[in-house]
Amino acid sequence: MANAVSEVYNEMYQLNFNLLEMAQQGKWKEFIALAEIYVIKLHEVISTHDSSVQADEHSDFRIMFNNLIENETKIEQKIKNRLADLKTEMSTLNRSKKCNAVYSLGSINAFH
Repeated sequence: MANAVSEVYNEMYQLNFNLLEMAQQGKWKEFIALAEIYVIKLHEVISTHDSSVQADEHSDFRIMFNNLIENETKIEQKIKNRLADLKTEMSTLNRSKKCNAVYSLGSINAFH
């Protein structure tokens, strides 16, 4: 692998791997902060890819992007699971709120 490709690959893969670890550990605040950096750097790599990469390096970049996509698929699944959990929690909170309102209404009526 060419030196430039290797450096870019290592940086992007490390960011990608850190995001995957954070998602697996449920460190969502840290995940969001790092995800912004990752997306910006990934955009930079993609936008400069054609102009700065030699023809023989294209296959190396293809391998790099395939690895990143594989990890991003795992990250996406973790995010979907987290969203499902949040949806369940919100639903539970809404039910509790309704129950409390009904209970309060019943308590107020009992005193009248």
